[in-house]
Amino acid sequence: MFDSATDQATGLREMFDHSPGLTVLPMVAARKGMGFRSLVTNIAAGFAKSGQRAIVIDACTSGVAQNLGLRIPHDLSNLLSGEREFGDVVVQAPEGFHILRAQKGLPEFVAASSDPVELFLGFRRLEEPFDVAILAGAVAEIAAMTRNQEDLLFVTTPEGEALTATYAEIKHASADHEQQAFRVLVNRVDDEREGLVAFNRLAETARKFLGVSIEYAGSIPRDAAFVVADRAQRSVYGAASASNAATRISRLVQSTQAWRLGRYVLNEV
Repeated sequence: MFDSATDQATGLREMFDHSPGLTVLPMVAARKGMGFRSLVTNIAAGFAKSGQRAIVIDACTSGVAQNLGLRIPHDLSNLLSGEREFGDVVVQAPEGFHILRAQKGLPEFVAASSDPVELFLGFRRLEEPFDVAILAGAVAEIAAMTRNQEDLLFVTTPEGEALTATYAEIKHASADHEQQAFRVLVNRVDDEREGLVAFNRLAETARKFLGVSIEYAGSIPRDAAFVVADRAQRSVYGAASASNAATRISRLVQSTQAWRLGRYVLNEV
């Protein structure tokens, strides 16, 4: 699957790096229409912009590659089966991050009860190791790949129906996968207050009826730059680098340093 030989320089770098290994950001949305695919694209671009080597493990129904007008002929399933090498199944987006299509391979991986640790460490064993992996797809599959003490990031919008759907999926993740750590990002808000009101409404309901604590990941305002970028099949960095939207994404990416995210280090295994 991956090259099994660990690069010595990588190991040495990890010994002295303050943020070693692969950081995994699991992202989900309870339903369509929340701008999820666009956010995954822009957050991945934000990591690349910050100097991180990033990859999206893309199990979304309508993939991130499609959002960028890219075609990926092979899937994670082809890599796991040994039919293809890593270089055959990934593409690099114009903004520098990579995409691994996983609509078929990730459900198969979860169904087989395979160990996510070995998959994630594979991204560190590459000749050019990755620093960040964004795991994006259906809630049940992504929750199964996430340790229950690590943040599972839900993207929602402030409308009542969206919050209800998000609550239902948090309930399922908590009951079915014993997930205990949740973080919520409220997308497409008119202002920061609207995002906070929506989050507090969701958090209070989850606390009261599920006994679950949810952390606030912030909010992303409506911005024409996102529309321009989506139409151009780019990120906001590629289509409107000086926009407020690009600034907000950069701040969000920076804030993930304080989140409870999975980190996979070769020399600790």
